Amino acid sequence: MGLVRTALLAVLALSFGCKGTEGCLSDLVTSTDEGESRMEVYDADLLIHEAFVGIMRQEVLTLSQMGRAAHHCARIIEKNKSALLRADAVSLLAHLALRYPIPPLTEPFSQDVGADAAPDAINALDAALKPLEAEHRINGLTHPDKAVAEENWFELRKLFPDLRLPLDADAWESWWEKNRAGLVAAAQEKGRAPLETLAYLRYGSLTSSRAVLGYLATRLAVSDLPDLREGMQAAQVRLARLVVEYGIVGALRDESPIVRAEAARAARRVLAADFGEKLTDVFAREVNPEVKVQILKTLEWYPGRSTLEFCLLALSDTERPVALTSRGVLASLAGKDLGDHPAAWHVWWEREGKIRWP
Repeated sequence: MGLVRTALLAVLALSFGCKGTEGCLSDLVTSTDEGESRMEVYDADLLIHEAFVGIMRQEVLTLSQMGRAAHHCARIIEKNKSALLRADAVSLLAHLALRYPIPPLTEPFSQDVGADAAPDAINALDAALKPLEAEHRINGLTHPDKAVAEENWFELRKLFPDLRLPLDADAWESWWEKNRAGLVAAAQEKGRAPLETLAYLRYGSLTSSRAVLGYLATRLAVSDLPDLREGMQAAQVRLARLVVEYGIVGALRDESPIVRAEAARAARRVLAADFGEKLTDVFAREVNPEVKVQILKTLEWYPGRSTLEFCLLALSDTERPVALTSRGVLASLAGKDLGDHPAAWHVWWEREGKIRWP
């Protein structure tokens, strides 16, 4: 992913001085290393928190900015030692899903691709778009530092080994003007298939989905090609949805109750078909009362037999807030309030509940 990181830094450098979304994303790059806070950056945790708040306050995000923000959130959920930052990341993921918005997945995944499909598709997309780096390299031929100019010329000769042009910006610019349209058309044609592959792969983890999302979001910031724009949007929106769902589910099992509680809140903001089952699974093992309360509140959005059964059990919880919350959820789902006594609710369940939620 070295090319991706280099390209991202180049994009952010162009936006330096503007503390908008790009400034916040730049802070996330400079203050983290694979999601972990950089020890050498003064107040890195505060910088990360402020970047999250800044992104959340933006009225508009481009597709690339949304993808990069979700990618950073996922890395921090996976790697950062600060529970508060992991909780911040979960909150921002939920915000992105609602604000952008990032809808649930409706189109099916590919079933006929192998395990190496993602790396192969990334390599194919890189190869398709690589000739378009010529424009940036040609601009670099006029750099006042001779070594930089020569480096750009060297890279141009690698891109087009059969082209014998000297280190002359005018000659290269004239050539680019004549050939640009053809190179762009070829890049778009060759890039369409690998992009579609990346969009419809069934990614099995937060790590894999957020890595490809980060790559595509950076690619889009560097190479926004008209004929690939629809494919880029489909791929990034699908991957972002996977990252949001994987991130929330992973956070439900976080070691910190702060993060688990935030994940439960996120699951009632971003609704997903399998969240109900995940919530009941984690509730069965949860010991923190505040997290139990948040999970119960969220389970109201996922009515079903398991939800009702866990609420019935929670009526007898020794922690009063948990018992009261379970009663409130039961009353909402049943359409009537039978009070604090578990016996009355168990009678209702045997007579009516099991019929309504078989």
